[in-house]
Amino acid sequence: MGIADWVAELEANNAAFDKLTKNRYDESAARTDLVLKQARLLTDAAYRTITERIDALMTVEAVEAYSDFIRKWNIVIEKYKTTVAQRYGKPTTKTEK
Repeated sequence: MGIADWVAELEANNAAFDKLTKNRYDESAARTDLVLKQARLLTDAAYRTITERIDALMTVEAVEAYSDFIRKWNIVIEKYKTTVAQRYGKPTTKTEK
């Protein structure tokens, strides 16, 4: 039927795919286990500490000294909130709720 070349190429491609798949499994097994829930708790605690300190500085000093900083970070925070909401299929604005 003249498909011997195709069969040989298909077998070679399948062997290459199998090799890549096995390499991927080996790489995954070699990675350090990261407990995401614990990392998230630590990250959240650090974030709360930072925001509490900024709030304290704003109370002690003039709010105007931090207004640009806060405005910029509020934009970043909203961007990430929107990204997370979209990933979970949640509405991103009050009008969508």
